[in-house]
Amino acid sequence: MKLTMTNEGRVSPPLYLNYGDIRKSYFCLKALDHTIRQNIITAIEDLEENATAKLVAQALKLEQSVVTKHLNILSRAKLVAGKKNKANQVIYSLDEKMIGKAIKLASVLSVDK
Repeated sequence: MKLTMTNEGRVSPPLYLNYGDIRKSYFCLKALDHTIRQNIITAIEDLEENATAKLVAQALKLEQSVVTKHLNILSRAKLVAGKKNKANQVIYSLDEKMIGKAIKLASVLSVDK
């Protein structure tokens, strides 16, 4: 779609922005834009079905409280999900569909040099 400016200074065709979607996309990309959170995603992928906050913290040599804080951010951004197992431990898994959408969005928004 090609956007042009009208004589009245408006964009044609009109843009219909869903600010809720923009806010969600921003939050998701911001959640990914942190080295610790990127490392947590990699650790969850490596640990597969055993990705507890404790094991992720051990793998990254970080305090569990730091990992938990970042896992909460990733969870709120819908990039990871936690589910309790029979031992009442929270096992984290990646939402690969959401991560894929975020990567696609980032690539579309990146400026070519």
